[in-house]
Amino acid sequence: MVFFSAAERVHVAKATAQAERVALRSAASRAQSFLTRSEASLEQAKAEANAARSQKQCGPVCRTKLAAEASAQVDVEAARWELLFSESKATTESPLQAPVWLLPAALDVVAFLAIWTGLSPTRSRPAQRVTRAQQRRPKRRARTSRVASAKALVRSAQNDNIWNVVRFGPR
Repeated sequence: MVFFSAAERVHVAKATAQAERVALRSAASRAQSFLTRSEASLEQAKAEANAARSQKQCGPVCRTKLAAEASAQVDVEAARWELLFSESKATTESPLQAPVWLLPAALDVVAFLAIWTGLSPTRSRPAQRVTRAQQRRPKRRARTSRVASAKALVRSAQNDNIWNVVRFGPR
């Protein structure tokens, strides 16, 4: 039951994302077709405006054709910006995708382990206090005389090389 509800949530999330990507790609294709139509109308308006410019006097029809050229130029620029904007938003799916069953299966495994550990009896014992009898006491050193400890103190204060040299012959 848990697997199917998790799979359904994953499917809905993926379908929503897929629908959004399709909508953005279709907006980009509409912007591309609008740019194509705008460029075609600009070419026609340029041809009519050039014909109007060749006339000696520019009447109302001539001015209308020149204004239509300017309007078509603005439409082409707007279509280019719209295409740029829509293509920047449109994304494609990554070719590297996890399998569809992986997330619901992982959720099921985590839920199973959580239930298993929550319902299983405790197998580890609480830490026992170490009693005095169980403690290992360090062995005591034999007591040294005051003279021996004083010599050891003097030896440690002097240069170590004096005592580490092996002597040959009488001392």
